[in-house]
Amino acid sequence: VTFSYATPWWDMRGLGVRAGLVGDPRCQPSIDMYREAGFTDDDIRSFISGPAYLALNRFGNLQGSWGCGNTPFQWYDSQFELQKKSLARMSELGMTPILPAFPGYVPRAVTRVLPDAQVVNASQWAEINPKYTNTTFLQPFDPHNVRLQKIFISKSIEVYGNITHLYTLDQFNEMIPSSGDPEFLRKVSDTTMEAIKSVDTQATWVMQGWLFYIFADYWTTERIEAYLSAGKKFRDMLILDLFAESFPAWKNTKGFFGKAFVWCQVQEFDGNHGLYGHVANITEGPAEAMAQHPNMVGVGNTGEGQSGNEVVFSLLLDQGWSKTALGPYFHDWVTRLDAPLLPHALFAASPSINAKMPMLFMEGLLYDPADMLRAWGLMIKGVFFRDFSYQYDIVGVTRQVLSDAFTLVLRDFKVKYKGGAPASVFMPIGDKLLIILQALDTVLSMNENFRLSNWISAARVSGGDGPEAADFFEHDARNQITISVPEVGALDDYGQKQWADYLDDTPADQYNDAVLKEKLIPFETEWISQKSGASMQTEKPIKELKAMLGDLQKDLDFVFNLG
Repeated sequence: VTFSYATPWWDMRGLGVRAGLVGDPRCQPSIDMYREAGFTDDDIRSFISGPAYLALNRFGNLQGSWGCGNTPFQWYDSQFELQKKSLARMSELGMTPILPAFPGYVPRAVTRVLPDAQVVNASQWAEINPKYTNTTFLQPFDPHNVRLQKIFISKSIEVYGNITHLYTLDQFNEMIPSSGDPEFLRKVSDTTMEAIKSVDTQATWVMQGWLFYIFADYWTTERIEAYLSAGKKFRDMLILDLFAESFPAWKNTKGFFGKAFVWCQVQEFDGNHGLYGHVANITEGPAEAMAQHPNMVGVGNTGEGQSGNEVVFSLLLDQGWSKTALGPYFHDWVTRLDAPLLPHALFAASPSINAKMPMLFMEGLLYDPADMLRAWGLMIKGVFFRDFSYQYDIVGVTRQVLSDAFTLVLRDFKVKYKGGAPASVFMPIGDKLLIILQALDTVLSMNENFRLSNWISAARVSGGDGPEAADFFEHDARNQITISVPEVGALDDYGQKQWADYLDDTPADQYNDAVLKEKLIPFETEWISQKSGASMQTEKPIKELKAMLGDLQKDLDFVFNLG
C-alpha cells in the first residue's frame, strides 16, 4: 500500500532491495499454478484469505475467508497489473525486488487432486479455530511440491521478466515442523533449495529469522544448523533477522551459521501508534553484528506499519552506511525538519511485543510523561502550523500526551479498586477517562491520517465497483483492527488503532475483566459487520488546529498539569 508515496523515501535512504508482493500471494502466477495442478476455482477460492490477510495466508498461518464472502478473482487481476507496473518502476530505479516462491501450502482438496501427495496439516496457529488454520502443507521433498515450485517461479519469470534472483519463502512461520529430526529438517531445506535453483541457478532463498526467536525452545542449535544447511554459498540464503532491535536472533544462532543475513527492526507491530524506539540498540546492534559476522550484509525495516515514528526508521537506515554506532543524531534530523527537538527519553526504552508498547490501554509508561508534556508545550508554540508534516506531528504528539494521561488515570483507578475503595470514588475517575477519550477523538479528527473513515473508504474503493466486494473488503478492514482474526481470541486488538470515529464508536474494552470482555464480544462482532455505504464522511473541523489545542490545554487542566 505504500508503493505510491514511499519510493522517494526509499531512494533518499539508499534502499536497494524491496519486497515485491503487491497482490501476493494470489496473483496470476499462483492462481495459474493451482489451476495447472488440477485445482478448481472453488478449491482455490476456499483456500485464499481476504485482502487483509494475504501475508498470513502465504505463511500458511491462515486459510479461507470469513464474514460476508470471498475476494473476487477480478481483484487479483487488477493487483497483478499493479504488480507489473510496480516491479517495472523498481527496476528503472535500480532496485532489486524480492518475489515470492511457492511455500508449500495448498487447498484442502489436495487429497482429491493429488491423491498420492505427501501432505501434513500445519500446527494450529494462535489458538484459532482449526477451520481457518492447520493449513495443508505439501512436503517439500514430495515430487508434486518440486513440480509446483518450478511452475510458480517459471511463471513469475515469464510475466515479470528476469528481474531478480531473490525469492522469499517461509515454511514454518510461528508453526512447528511435523518432525524435529535434524535429518528431516536438512532434507526439507535441501529439496526446497534444489527446486528453486532448478529454475534459477543464481537464486537466493530469502527467509525470516523470526521462527528461531518465537519458538526458541524448539529451534535448538542442531536443528537450526540442519535447516540452514542448504546451498553451497553463503548467499544462497538470506536471513532477515526480523526483530533484532529487541531480540537479535543472530546471537543465538551462531550468526545463522555463516548464511547471509540482514539486521532488521520491526518497530511497529500491526501499525500500532506510539512514539517509541530503542536508539542504543538501533545504532549499536548493527555495528556489533557486523564486527562479529562478516556475513551480515545490510540493515532493513520490516515493520508492520510505518506511521508512528519516522525518526527511528531513518536512524536505522543511516546507521546502515556506518560500521560504527552513530553518535549525535536527533538534533541534525530535527533541524532538517524545521521542528522542535523531542526529548531523548521518548526513544530510550525497548518495546516488547504486546503490553510494553505505548498504546492507549497499556499497563504502564516507559518514560516520564512530563518529558512528553514539555515537548508538546514547545510544539504548540511553534510557527509551522501551516506545514502539513508539522500538523501530522503535532496531532501525533497530542495523541500520545492524551494516551499517557489515560494510562495514568486508569492506573489510579486500578490501584483504588484493588485497595477496596468505595464505589463513590470511581465515578469522578471514570468521568476523567471519558473526557480524555472524547478529547482524543476530537484531536484525531483534525488530521485525515488519523481517521477511521479513510481506512474504511480506502478498503471499499479497493474492492472495485460491486457492492458485495466493497462490503467484504470493509469487513476485512474492520476485522483487522479489532479482533484481528476470525474469532475473538489470542490476537484480540493486536491491530488496534487510535483513530477518530474508531474511539468514538468503540468502548474501552481493555480492562482485563473477563465478564466485561464477554459482554463486548457481541458488540465487536456487530461493529465488524457494519456497512458504511459508499464511503464514510468526516466533517471538516470548525476550528483551526492551533486554536483547538489551546482550548484543549485550558479545558483539560488535569491532563496537561499531570493532576
